[in-house]
Amino acid sequence: MLCITIAVSIFIITGCEEKDPNYPITIGNVIFEEQPEKVAVLSPNAADIVKFMGYNDRVACISDNVAKSGYEDVPTCGASITPDINAIINSGANAVIADDNLSDVMLLMLDRYNIKAIQLHYYNEPSDVMTTYTTIGAVFNGKTGKLNAQSSFNNMLEQLSIYKRAIGTKYEKKTLLYLNGKNEFTTVINGSWYNNLLDYTGVTVLSDKIKKPSLSVTQIAKYKPYYIVADKNTVKNLGRRSMLKGLSALKNKRYVNISQSKLKLQGSTAIDNLDKIVKMIDKSAATKAEKEIKKLQASTTTVAAVTTVADNNNTTTAVSTTKATQPTTKAAKTTKKAAEYELQSKYKISFTKDAIVTMTKNSENKYIKAMQERLCDLGYVEKDNVTGYFGDVTEQCIKSFEKKNNLSQTGKVSEKMLKVLFSSNAK
Repeated sequence: MLCITIAVSIFIITGCEEKDPNYPITIGNVIFEEQPEKVAVLSPNAADIVKFMGYNDRVACISDNVAKSGYEDVPTCGASITPDINAIINSGANAVIADDNLSDVMLLMLDRYNIKAIQLHYYNEPSDVMTTYTTIGAVFNGKTGKLNAQSSFNNMLEQLSIYKRAIGTKYEKKTLLYLNGKNEFTTVINGSWYNNLLDYTGVTVLSDKIKKPSLSVTQIAKYKPYYIVADKNTVKNLGRRSMLKGLSALKNKRYVNISQSKLKLQGSTAIDNLDKIVKMIDKSAATKAEKEIKKLQASTTTVAAVTTVADNNNTTTAVSTTKATQPTTKAAKTTKKAAEYELQSKYKISFTKDAIVTMTKNSENKYIKAMQERLCDLGYVEKDNVTGYFGDVTEQCIKSFEKKNNLSQTGKVSEKMLKVLFSSNAK
């Protein structure tokens, strides 16, 4: 009898505690049994993507090669290839994301201290870049992180497409050339990520037609690029060559300074780079794009729009993705008036059809968290379980709410259920 009493007491105390269904997860040949609390990010490209996905607040330390923008208060931990293992340990990181050139010695040392290491190869093809996104999402947030990462990747492509639509075809006959070098010059490789990025400018990118990245002074003079993208030193070096200092792009300052390493980044910086180039070409188009992006960010979430599919009573989620050559679907306008969700402003949230479709089981976002906060205020959810993650406990709490408020007990989120939940008459 005593054992039974203790068991019941434990159940009451733990309440809605549940095991995280996002874990374990296997990434490559590494198994994560649970979510890493802090992650050391040694790869500059990975750090740029982490920042775009909004995980930078969980970064324990960064390598000296990572740009500090967005990581101003994050300590550094040495070079990206041979980082300071003590700095990583002291940062509290229990996982590391690095490029695939991390030394074997470092991998052995990380393993010795039970720190999971994920190495990322740099990809150019959009489908492979999305793999990089999903890998990073999986490290930070398991299975849900992979879904959210696909949405983030599509969001990034949509922002790039907005710039291309804003600038239109007005400048398509103008030419643009990326250059790097001192005595000999190179351009971006046709088919590379940063060559694809330049294609979003709406002008003719000369490297699309160049088979070899190396260019002679004679070739550059022959191409006569109308716009140039290059770092500051390269621009100075071009101006010192007698055959090139007369280029109209140099004389009329139709160039923008971006280093090759920065142009290769595939997260937040990719959008910043495109904005900088488009501003050089047409400031009004850049301003138009910036306004459109603000609207996009205000009307969409950073998680993937998921559709629940019933299959033999098991619930799965399917995520809609788009090809890199096509822009993602424009954000739908809000179709529900705020009055239909009477108390939503109290929870600093605004429900739309697009938001509601993301509120499915095994998903995690701010809309789910707001719902849990409301359920908590009504006594259905324990405070410790207001996490934003939709698991079995949240499903049961919804059913309890539905039962008490004379709704069909589905355990799922619907417009009808939310209207009742966020009304002053909710019980």
